[in-house]
Amino acid sequence: MSEAEAAAVTNIGSFAYKTNLKSFNEFRYFTGVKQIESHAFYNCADLESIEIPSSVTSLGVASFAECWKLKSITIHSSDLTLRWRCLWACKCLMTIICYSKSVPYVDPSMEYGDPNEPFGGGTPVDQGTIYVLPSLVNDYKAESSWGLWANITGIKDDSPAINFADANVKAICVAKWDTNGDGELSKAEAASVTSLGGAFFYSNITSFNELQYFTKLTSINEGFCGCGSLSSVTVPDGLTSIGTNAFRECSALTSIVIPNSVTEIGESAFMSCSALKAITIPESVTRIRSAAFQCCGLSSINIPNSVTVIEDYAFSYCGDLSSVTLPNKLTSIANSAFAGCGLTSITIPNSVNSIGEGAFNSCYKLKSITIPNSVTSIGTAAFQGCSGLFSLTIPGNVKNIGDSAFGECSNLSSLTISEGVTSIGFLAFGGSH
Repeated sequence: MSEAEAAAVTNIGSFAYKTNLKSFNEFRYFTGVKQIESHAFYNCADLESIEIPSSVTSLGVASFAECWKLKSITIHSSDLTLRWRCLWACKCLMTIICYSKSVPYVDPSMEYGDPNEPFGGGTPVDQGTIYVLPSLVNDYKAESSWGLWANITGIKDDSPAINFADANVKAICVAKWDTNGDGELSKAEAASVTSLGGAFFYSNITSFNELQYFTKLTSINEGFCGCGSLSSVTVPDGLTSIGTNAFRECSALTSIVIPNSVTEIGESAFMSCSALKAITIPESVTRIRSAAFQCCGLSSINIPNSVTVIEDYAFSYCGDLSSVTLPNKLTSIANSAFAGCGLTSITIPNSVNSIGEGAFNSCYKLKSITIPNSVTSIGTAAFQGCSGLFSLTIPGNVKNIGDSAFGECSNLSSLTISEGVTSIGFLAFGGSH
Protein backbone atom coordinates (compact mmCIF):
# COMPACT_ATOMS: atom_id res chain seq x y z
CA MET A 1 0.00 0.00 0.00
CA SER A 2 1.31 3.44 -0.93
CA GLU A 3 1.13 6.51 1.31
CA ALA A 4 -1.45 7.97 -1.08
CA GLU A 5 -3.62 4.86 -0.78
CA ALA A 6 -3.31 4.97 3.02
CA ALA A 7 -4.32 8.64 3.05
CA ALA A 8 -7.44 7.79 1.04
CA VAL A 9 -8.81 5.54 3.82
CA THR A 10 -11.46 7.35 5.87
CA ASN A 11 -12.73 4.65 8.22
CA ILE A 12 -10.92 1.68 9.74
CA GLY A 13 -13.91 0.30 11.66
CA SER A 14 -12.86 -2.54 13.94
CA PHE A 15 -10.52 -4.24 11.45
CA ALA A 16 -7.87 -4.90 14.14
CA TYR A 17 -10.33 -6.15 16.81
CA LYS A 18 -8.68 -9.00 18.76
CA THR A 19 -6.02 -9.56 16.08
CA ASN A 20 -2.36 -10.50 16.64
CA LEU A 21 -1.11 -7.15 15.31
CA LYS A 22 2.31 -6.36 16.85
CA SER A 23 2.97 -2.76 15.74
CA PHE A 24 1.24 -0.21 13.57
CA ASN A 25 3.40 2.90 13.47
CA GLU A 26 2.52 3.18 9.76
CA PHE A 27 -0.99 4.14 10.89
CA ARG A 28 0.29 7.74 10.94
CA TYR A 29 -0.03 7.77 7.13
CA PHE A 30 -3.81 7.16 7.31
CA THR A 31 -4.49 10.88 7.36
CA GLY A 32 -8.04 10.53 6.04
CA VAL A 33 -9.20 8.83 9.26
CA LYS A 34 -11.03 11.25 11.57
CA GLN A 35 -11.85 8.97 14.47
CA ILE A 36 -10.86 5.61 15.84
CA GLU A 37 -14.07 3.71 16.29
CA SER A 38 -15.26 2.00 19.44
CA HIS A 39 -13.26 -1.21 20.13
CA ALA A 40 -11.21 -0.71 16.93
CA PHE A 41 -8.04 -2.19 18.49
CA TYR A 42 -9.68 -3.86 21.47
CA ASN A 43 -7.72 -6.80 22.88
CA CYS A 44 -4.93 -6.67 20.29
CA ALA A 45 -2.95 -8.62 22.84
CA ASP A 46 0.37 -8.49 20.94
CA LEU A 47 0.26 -4.81 19.92
CA GLU A 48 3.34 -3.03 21.30
CA SER A 49 3.37 0.37 19.58
CA ILE A 50 1.21 2.58 17.39
CA GLU A 51 1.25 6.10 15.97
CA ILE A 52 -2.05 7.97 15.68
CA PRO A 53 -2.32 10.18 12.56
CA SER A 54 -2.71 13.95 12.83
CA SER A 55 -6.24 13.80 11.37
CA VAL A 56 -7.75 11.78 14.25
CA THR A 57 -9.95 13.80 16.61
CA SER A 58 -11.36 11.00 18.79
CA LEU A 59 -10.19 7.79 20.46
CA GLY A 60 -13.44 5.84 20.70
CA VAL A 61 -14.86 3.84 23.59
CA ALA A 62 -12.46 1.05 24.61
CA SER A 63 -10.60 1.60 21.33
CA PHE A 64 -7.31 0.27 22.78
CA ALA A 65 -8.68 -1.45 25.89
CA GLU A 66 -6.93 -4.65 26.98
CA CYS A 67 -3.97 -4.19 24.65
CA TRP A 68 -1.92 -5.95 27.29
CA LYS A 69 1.51 -5.49 25.64
CA LEU A 70 1.07 -1.92 24.37
CA LYS A 71 4.20 -0.10 25.50
CA SER A 72 4.02 3.21 23.64
CA ILE A 73 1.57 5.33 21.73
CA THR A 74 2.44 8.42 19.72
CA ILE A 75 -0.35 10.92 19.07
CA HIS A 76 0.12 13.39 16.20
CA SER A 77 -3.37 14.88 16.48
CA SER A 78 -3.65 18.59 17.10
CA ASP A 79 -7.14 18.29 18.61
CA LEU A 80 -8.20 15.10 20.36
CA THR A 81 -10.97 13.74 22.59
CA LEU A 82 -10.58 10.59 24.71
CA ARG A 83 -13.67 8.41 25.18
CA TRP A 84 -14.48 6.02 28.00
CA ARG A 85 -11.85 3.33 28.68
CA CYS A 86 -10.01 4.08 25.44
CA LEU A 87 -6.68 3.10 27.06
CA TRP A 88 -8.05 0.88 29.80
CA ALA A 89 -6.06 -2.13 31.05
CA CYS A 90 -3.00 -1.34 28.91
CA LYS A 91 -0.76 -2.78 31.60
CA CYS A 92 2.58 -2.21 29.82
CA LEU A 93 1.84 1.33 28.62
CA MET A 94 4.82 3.29 29.92
CA THR A 95 5.11 6.00 27.25
CA ILE A 96 2.67 8.38 25.59
CA ILE A 97 4.12 10.97 23.21
CA CYS A 98 1.50 13.61 22.42
CA TYR A 99 2.07 16.40 19.89
CA SER A 100 -1.38 17.90 20.43
CA LYS A 101 -1.34 21.71 20.62
CA SER A 102 -3.83 21.63 23.46
CA VAL A 103 -4.49 19.17 26.28
CA PRO A 104 -6.59 16.33 24.81
CA TYR A 105 -10.11 16.51 26.14
CA VAL A 106 -11.48 13.69 28.30
CA ASP A 107 -15.20 13.34 27.63
CA PRO A 108 -16.91 13.57 31.05
CA SER A 109 -20.08 11.96 29.76
CA MET A 110 -18.19 8.69 29.46
CA GLU A 111 -16.27 8.74 32.73
CA TYR A 112 -19.10 7.56 35.00
CA GLY A 113 -17.65 9.74 37.75
CA ASP A 114 -14.14 8.23 37.63
CA PRO A 115 -11.51 10.67 36.25
CA ASN A 116 -9.11 7.73 35.85
CA GLU A 117 -11.49 5.85 33.59
CA PRO A 118 -9.65 6.41 30.26
CA PHE A 119 -6.53 4.88 31.81
CA GLY A 120 -7.95 2.50 34.44
CA GLY A 121 -7.84 -1.27 34.75
CA GLY A 122 -4.14 -1.43 35.55
CA THR A 123 -2.72 1.06 33.06
CA PRO A 124 0.47 2.10 34.96
CA VAL A 125 -0.17 5.83 35.34
CA ASP A 126 1.87 5.79 38.56
CA GLN A 127 5.00 4.69 36.66
CA GLY A 128 4.69 5.85 33.06
CA THR A 129 5.69 9.06 31.33
CA ILE A 130 3.79 11.41 29.06
CA TYR A 131 5.86 13.55 26.70
CA VAL A 132 4.02 16.70 25.64
CA LEU A 133 4.71 20.13 24.14
CA PRO A 134 6.86 21.99 26.69
CA SER A 135 4.42 24.88 26.90
CA LEU A 136 1.61 22.54 28.02
CA VAL A 137 3.33 20.56 30.81
CA ASN A 138 1.61 22.45 33.64
CA ASP A 139 -1.77 22.26 31.88
CA TYR A 140 -1.51 18.47 31.69
CA LYS A 141 -0.57 18.28 35.37
CA ALA A 142 -3.59 20.39 36.30
CA GLU A 143 -6.07 18.26 34.33
CA SER A 144 -7.83 15.64 36.46
CA SER A 145 -7.23 12.60 34.22
CA TRP A 146 -3.86 13.43 32.66
CA GLY A 147 -2.59 14.71 36.00
CA LEU A 148 -2.71 11.17 37.40
CA TRP A 149 0.39 10.22 35.41
CA ALA A 150 3.55 10.14 37.52
CA ASN A 151 5.75 11.86 34.96
CA ILE A 152 4.74 14.60 32.55
CA THR A 153 7.63 16.18 30.69
CA GLY A 154 8.30 18.34 27.64
CA ILE A 155 9.29 16.79 24.34
CA LYS A 156 12.95 17.41 23.63
CA ASP A 157 14.33 18.02 20.16
CA ASP A 158 18.11 18.08 20.14
CA SER A 159 18.43 18.61 16.40
CA PRO A 160 19.45 22.13 15.34
CA ALA A 161 16.90 24.70 14.29
CA ILE A 162 16.81 25.58 10.61
CA ASN A 163 18.03 29.07 9.78
CA PHE A 164 15.49 30.24 7.20
CA ALA A 165 16.56 32.93 4.74
CA ASP A 166 12.93 33.95 4.17
CA ALA A 167 10.89 35.00 7.22
CA ASN A 168 7.64 34.19 5.43
CA VAL A 169 8.78 30.61 4.80
CA LYS A 170 9.72 30.25 8.47
CA ALA A 171 6.35 31.58 9.62
CA ILE A 172 4.47 29.07 7.48
CA CYS A 173 6.71 26.16 8.50
CA VAL A 174 6.48 26.94 12.22
CA ALA A 175 2.70 27.32 12.07
CA LYS A 176 2.31 23.98 10.30
CA TRP A 177 5.05 21.70 11.63
CA ASP A 178 6.54 23.05 14.88
CA THR A 179 5.54 20.01 16.92
CA ASN A 180 7.29 20.95 20.15
CA GLY A 181 5.96 24.50 20.28
CA ASP A 182 9.34 26.26 20.60
CA GLY A 183 8.70 28.71 17.78
CA GLU A 184 11.39 27.15 15.57
CA LEU A 185 11.50 24.36 13.01
CA SER A 186 14.24 21.85 13.65
CA LYS A 187 15.79 19.60 11.03
CA ALA A 188 14.11 16.64 12.76
CA GLU A 189 10.69 18.30 12.56
CA ALA A 190 11.24 19.09 8.87
CA ALA A 191 12.37 15.52 8.23
CA SER A 192 9.08 14.18 9.62
CA VAL A 193 6.88 16.09 7.13
CA THR A 194 5.41 13.79 4.46
CA SER A 195 3.28 16.30 2.54
CA LEU A 196 3.33 20.07 2.01
CA GLY A 197 -0.36 20.13 1.19
CA GLY A 198 -1.39 23.67 0.26
CA ALA A 199 0.80 25.39 2.85
CA PHE A 200 2.62 27.54 0.29
CA PHE A 201 -0.08 27.81 -2.37
CA TYR A 202 0.06 31.35 -3.86
CA SER A 203 2.12 32.58 -0.90
CA ASN A 204 4.52 35.54 -0.88
CA ILE A 205 7.80 33.68 -0.40
CA THR A 206 11.10 34.49 -2.09
CA SER A 207 13.42 31.53 -1.46
CA PHE A 208 13.18 28.05 0.03
CA ASN A 209 16.51 26.28 -0.21
CA GLU A 210 15.78 24.87 3.26
CA LEU A 211 13.28 22.54 1.57
CA GLN A 212 16.26 20.18 1.29
CA TYR A 213 15.71 19.21 4.95
CA PHE A 214 12.18 17.88 4.24
CA THR A 215 13.59 14.47 3.43
CA LYS A 216 10.40 12.42 3.81
CA LEU A 217 8.73 14.16 0.89
CA THR A 218 8.33 11.91 -2.14
CA SER A 219 6.27 14.25 -4.30
CA ILE A 220 5.40 17.94 -4.57
CA ASN A 221 1.92 18.45 -6.02
CA GLU A 222 0.82 22.07 -6.47
CA GLY A 223 3.14 22.80 -3.55
CA PHE A 224 4.37 26.19 -4.79
CA CYS A 225 1.81 27.00 -7.45
CA GLY A 226 1.42 30.75 -7.87
CA CYS A 227 4.39 31.73 -5.69
CA GLY A 228 5.24 34.61 -8.02
CA SER A 229 8.15 35.93 -5.91
CA LEU A 230 9.89 32.58 -5.36
CA SER A 231 13.35 32.82 -6.97
CA SER A 232 15.24 29.75 -5.73
CA VAL A 233 14.53 26.38 -4.17
CA THR A 234 16.50 23.23 -3.38
CA VAL A 235 14.47 20.04 -3.67
CA PRO A 236 15.29 17.30 -1.10
CA ASP A 237 17.05 14.07 -1.97
CA GLY A 238 14.58 11.18 -2.06
CA LEU A 239 11.88 13.08 -3.94
CA THR A 240 10.63 10.91 -6.81
CA SER A 241 8.15 13.23 -8.50
CA ILE A 242 7.84 16.93 -9.15
CA GLY A 243 4.09 16.72 -9.44
CA THR A 244 1.27 18.51 -11.21
CA ASN A 245 1.48 22.32 -11.01
CA ALA A 246 4.32 22.06 -8.47
CA PHE A 247 5.97 25.34 -9.50
CA ARG A 248 3.40 26.66 -11.93
CA GLU A 249 3.39 30.45 -12.30
CA CYS A 250 6.53 30.88 -10.20
CA SER A 251 7.44 33.71 -12.55
CA ALA A 252 10.52 34.82 -10.55
CA LEU A 253 12.05 31.35 -10.27
CA THR A 254 15.60 31.45 -11.65
CA SER A 255 17.19 28.48 -9.90
CA ILE A 256 16.12 25.02 -8.85
CA VAL A 257 18.18 21.93 -8.04
CA ILE A 258 16.49 18.64 -8.96
CA PRO A 259 17.99 15.58 -7.22
CA ASN A 260 18.87 12.30 -8.93
CA SER A 261 15.99 10.56 -7.16
CA VAL A 262 13.32 12.27 -9.31
CA THR A 263 11.86 10.01 -12.01
CA GLU A 264 9.00 12.17 -13.30
CA ILE A 265 8.30 15.83 -13.95
CA GLY A 266 4.56 16.30 -13.72
CA GLU A 267 1.91 18.04 -15.76
CA SER A 268 2.40 21.84 -15.86
CA ALA A 269 5.07 21.47 -13.17
CA PHE A 270 7.04 24.53 -14.35
CA MET A 271 4.43 26.17 -16.58
CA SER A 272 4.90 29.95 -16.92
CA CYS A 273 8.21 30.04 -15.02
CA SER A 274 9.24 32.88 -17.30
CA ALA A 275 12.50 33.70 -15.47
CA LEU A 276 13.76 30.11 -15.53
CA LYS A 277 16.48 30.28 -18.18
CA ALA A 278 18.21 26.97 -17.49
CA ILE A 279 17.51 23.73 -15.66
CA THR A 280 19.39 20.46 -15.32
CA ILE A 281 17.22 17.38 -15.70
CA PRO A 282 18.94 14.44 -13.99
CA GLU A 283 19.49 11.04 -15.62
CA SER A 284 16.94 9.52 -13.22
CA VAL A 285 13.99 11.20 -15.01
CA THR A 286 12.12 8.92 -17.41
CA ARG A 287 8.95 10.92 -18.16
CA ILE A 288 8.14 14.58 -18.76
CA ARG A 289 4.40 15.16 -18.51
CA SER A 290 2.10 17.38 -20.53
CA ALA A 291 2.93 21.12 -20.53
CA ALA A 292 5.62 20.56 -17.90
CA PHE A 293 7.73 23.49 -19.15
CA GLN A 294 5.15 25.35 -21.23
CA CYS A 295 5.80 29.10 -21.50
CA CYS A 296 9.12 28.92 -19.60
CA GLY A 297 12.06 31.24 -20.18
CA LEU A 298 14.42 28.37 -21.05
CA SER A 299 17.11 29.23 -23.60
CA SER A 300 18.45 25.69 -24.00
CA ILE A 301 17.71 22.24 -22.63
CA ASN A 302 19.55 18.95 -22.66
CA ILE A 303 17.02 16.16 -22.15
CA PRO A 304 18.88 13.11 -20.81
CA ASN A 305 18.78 9.73 -22.54
CA SER A 306 16.89 8.26 -19.58
CA VAL A 307 13.74 10.08 -20.75
CA THR A 308 11.54 7.82 -22.86
CA VAL A 309 8.33 9.87 -22.89
CA ILE A 310 7.81 13.59 -23.55
CA GLU A 311 4.10 14.35 -23.53
CA ASP A 312 1.96 16.89 -25.43
CA TYR A 313 2.88 20.59 -25.10
CA ALA A 314 5.81 19.72 -22.79
CA PHE A 315 8.05 22.60 -23.98
CA SER A 316 5.53 24.53 -26.05
CA TYR A 317 5.71 28.31 -26.35
CA CYS A 318 9.16 28.61 -24.79
CA GLY A 319 9.92 31.52 -27.11
CA ASP A 320 13.57 31.82 -26.05
CA LEU A 321 14.32 28.11 -26.38
CA SER A 322 16.85 28.06 -29.23
CA SER A 323 18.58 24.74 -28.60
CA VAL A 324 17.36 21.33 -27.46
CA THR A 325 19.06 17.93 -27.31
CA LEU A 326 16.57 15.08 -27.56
CA PRO A 327 17.13 11.70 -25.86
CA ASN A 328 18.09 8.69 -27.96
CA LYS A 329 15.34 6.44 -26.54
CA LEU A 330 12.45 8.67 -27.56
CA THR A 331 10.06 6.92 -29.96
CA SER A 332 7.78 9.84 -30.79
CA ILE A 333 7.63 13.62 -30.67
CA ALA A 334 4.30 14.33 -28.98
CA ASN A 335 1.64 16.72 -30.23
CA SER A 336 2.74 20.37 -29.94
CA ALA A 337 5.68 19.31 -27.77
CA PHE A 338 7.86 22.18 -29.05
CA ALA A 339 5.25 24.38 -30.73
CA GLY A 340 6.02 28.10 -30.66
CA CYS A 341 9.64 27.67 -29.53
CA GLY A 342 12.61 29.73 -30.70
CA LEU A 343 14.54 26.73 -32.04
CA THR A 344 16.99 27.43 -34.85
CA SER A 345 17.80 23.80 -35.60
CA ILE A 346 16.66 20.37 -34.49
CA THR A 347 18.15 16.91 -34.87
CA ILE A 348 15.58 14.19 -34.32
CA PRO A 349 17.16 10.99 -32.95
CA ASN A 350 16.92 7.80 -35.00
CA SER A 351 14.80 6.15 -32.29
CA VAL A 352 11.82 8.35 -33.26
CA ASN A 353 9.21 6.84 -35.59
CA SER A 354 6.53 9.53 -35.52
CA ILE A 355 6.36 13.31 -35.28
CA GLY A 356 3.07 14.38 -33.72
CA GLU A 357 0.52 16.98 -34.70
CA GLY A 358 1.87 20.51 -34.35
CA ALA A 359 5.08 19.17 -32.80
CA PHE A 360 7.18 22.12 -34.07
CA ASN A 361 4.33 24.35 -35.22
CA SER A 362 5.21 28.07 -35.46
CA CYS A 363 8.92 27.61 -34.76
CA TYR A 364 9.52 30.47 -37.16
CA LYS A 365 13.28 30.68 -36.40
CA LEU A 366 13.83 27.04 -37.37
CA LYS A 367 16.28 26.88 -40.25
CA SER A 368 17.50 23.29 -40.14
CA ILE A 369 15.73 19.96 -39.54
CA THR A 370 17.35 16.55 -39.57
CA ILE A 371 14.69 13.86 -39.93
CA PRO A 372 16.10 10.30 -39.56
CA ASN A 373 15.14 7.24 -41.59
CA SER A 374 13.36 5.80 -38.54
CA VAL A 375 10.48 8.28 -38.96
CA THR A 376 7.44 6.85 -40.76
CA SER A 377 4.82 9.52 -40.04
CA ILE A 378 4.77 13.33 -39.88
CA GLY A 379 1.59 14.61 -38.28
CA THR A 380 -0.86 17.35 -39.14
CA ALA A 381 0.69 20.85 -38.94
CA ALA A 382 3.87 19.34 -37.47
CA PHE A 383 6.09 22.08 -38.97
CA GLN A 384 3.42 24.56 -40.01
CA GLY A 385 4.57 28.17 -39.87
CA CYS A 386 8.30 27.34 -39.76
CA SER A 387 9.03 30.24 -42.05
CA GLY A 388 12.79 30.06 -41.50
CA LEU A 389 13.11 26.77 -43.41
CA PHE A 390 14.81 27.03 -46.78
CA SER A 391 15.38 23.38 -47.64
CA LEU A 392 14.00 20.04 -46.55
CA THR A 393 14.69 16.37 -47.22
CA ILE A 394 12.06 13.81 -46.26
CA PRO A 395 13.70 10.37 -45.90
CA GLY A 396 12.66 7.11 -47.51
CA ASN A 397 10.78 5.47 -44.65
CA VAL A 398 8.24 8.27 -44.27
CA LYS A 399 4.87 6.97 -45.48
CA ASN A 400 2.44 9.66 -44.34
CA ILE A 401 2.70 13.45 -44.35
CA GLY A 402 -0.27 15.03 -42.61
CA ASP A 403 -2.47 17.97 -43.53
CA SER A 404 -0.58 21.30 -43.47
CA ALA A 405 2.49 19.46 -42.14
CA PHE A 406 4.77 22.06 -43.76
CA GLY A 407 2.11 24.64 -44.50
CA GLU A 408 3.06 28.33 -44.44
CA CYS A 409 6.77 27.54 -44.57
CA SER A 410 6.99 30.61 -46.78
CA ASN A 411 10.72 30.47 -47.48
CA LEU A 412 10.93 26.75 -48.29
CA SER A 413 12.46 26.74 -51.76
CA SER A 414 14.16 23.31 -51.89
CA LEU A 415 12.26 20.11 -51.18
CA THR A 416 13.24 16.46 -51.61
CA ILE A 417 10.56 13.81 -51.07
CA SER A 418 11.53 10.14 -51.29
CA GLU A 419 9.59 7.58 -53.30
CA GLY A 420 8.41 5.83 -50.15
CA VAL A 421 5.78 8.44 -49.32
CA THR A 422 2.29 7.03 -49.94
CA SER A 423 0.11 9.78 -48.48
CA ILE A 424 0.46 13.56 -48.61
CA GLY A 425 -2.26 15.43 -46.75
CA PHE A 426 -4.32 18.46 -47.72
CA LEU A 427 -2.18 21.61 -48.07
CA ALA A 428 0.79 19.65 -46.68
CA PHE A 429 3.06 22.25 -48.30
CA GLY A 430 0.46 25.00 -48.75
CA GLY A 431 1.93 28.49 -48.69
CA SER A 432 5.45 27.24 -49.37
CA HIS A 433 7.52 28.22 -52.39
